[in-house]
Amino acid sequence: MTNLLSFLKSNWDTKVKPFIKLDDNECWRWQRGKNVYGYGRVCLTRTNVLYTHIASYMYHHETLIPPGICVLHKCDVRDCLNPDHLFLGTKTDNANDKTSKGRARGVQSLNTADLTEIRRLLAQGVTHTEIAAKLRTSIATISRVRNDKCNYYTKSR
Repeated sequence: MTNLLSFLKSNWDTKVKPFIKLDDNECWRWQRGKNVYGYGRVCLTRTNVLYTHIASYMYHHETLIPPGICVLHKCDVRDCLNPDHLFLGTKTDNANDKTSKGRARGVQSLNTADLTEIRRLLAQGVTHTEIAAKLRTSIATISRVRNDKCNYYTKSR
């Protein structure tokens, strides 16, 4: 077992477990720090910060995540740590999972109302990061809208 796994084992009960709340769908919801996209983050040390779903997978399966492999959510709840809701996959698996569940939000999935909302928020000075999180799309997509490079791709609802 590596140092990271040993650290997770010895600190789970103090650094992670107290900050989990069970919801009605049996998701273990992280109650502390999250990134702008809603993924939980836990500071294990001053220099070692992990996404909580990855830490949970490693802790419960006693394994490191290989390079190029992602920890995906069956439940699609970004701050869920329930190991029964987590599985490994490639970035392609993750993209396919998002698409199959209707969560892919690239330029191709924007409609005219989305474009209007993005432009309105940009005019109000809202950051690209905040808009991307709100509309569940990428920062690059927001930049494309700002630079008028996406009208060709939009669809109507």
